Amino acid sequence: MTKREERENKFDLIVIGGGSGLDIANAAAQQGLKVALVEKGRLGGTCLNRGCIPSKLLIHSADIIETIKNADTFGVNVKGVSIDFQKIMTRVNGITDSESDQIKSGLMQMDNPKIFSKECRFVGEKTKLTIMEMVMIVMQTKSALKTLPQTK
Repeated sequence: MTKREERENKFDLIVIGGGSGLDIANAAAQQGLKVALVEKGRLGGTCLNRGCIPSKLLIHSADIIETIKNADTFGVNVKGVSIDFQKIMTRVNGITDSESDQIKSGLMQMDNPKIFSKECRFVGEKTKLTIMEMVMIVMQTKSALKTLPQTK
């Protein structure tokens, strides 16, 4: 690796996860830190790709179906209603994929934060990262249910 490549691959902050980690990465970059953003999947995190937004889009389709089923309440007669779930899912995925692609496109036009579309993992206890002067890592984690101990 040349000296130039070595300098280009040194970071003040590594953010693992392109969901809410995007906010942290952008804020740190605006403060002058050189930031690496590592995301193995689609940018936007759980909310955009598998959670909030796709759920709301599906619920909206269900609300429309419910309105149509109750259309006679409003004096509207509807016959021959069918549900094309594949078309609903194609619409949902099209919207979320487009949003994720826009986020990635915006980041690719910037020098900082630098995006790495790869899986990131720790390889050992207290392993020195050669790409960093100062070790500061932010990880986005998944929620998990914990079992609470029984109380007497």
